[in-house]
Amino acid sequence: MKHVLVVDDDEFVRVSLKEILERAGHSTELAVNGDDAMDKIDRRKPDVIFLDIVMPEKEGMETLLELKRVSPEIKIIMISGGGSFHDTNDYYMAAELFGADAVLKKPLRGSTVLEALETILSKEDSFPMG
Repeated sequence: MKHVLVVDDDEFVRVSLKEILERAGHSTELAVNGDDAMDKIDRRKPDVIFLDIVMPEKEGMETLLELKRVSPEIKIIMISGGGSFHDTNDYYMAAELFGADAVLKKPLRGSTVLEALETILSKEDSFPMG
């Protein structure tokens, strides 16, 4: 069981991801934007973060960069349906370049969410011990 933080400005997405993750046995915490996420991370560091790319206030890319600077060990799965004025492929490529461990496109399916989570966690377990 892992502790997962879900960061998204859309309540439906937050609650849906929480249900999917908790049914799979993970503890889950919710945040509405990057500032809220950073506050929650200060109190309890998650193993994995699902982080929306496009949000008001402190958005996903800014939060991703800050997280990689202060807590590079946290695994981050970026999620987005894209913005109305931008090419969504630019978002996904930038997220990967900035250090996201995975990028998922909305709408999200439960099986896709759990598969992405399992993939990044299995990479964590497969590093050889030095």
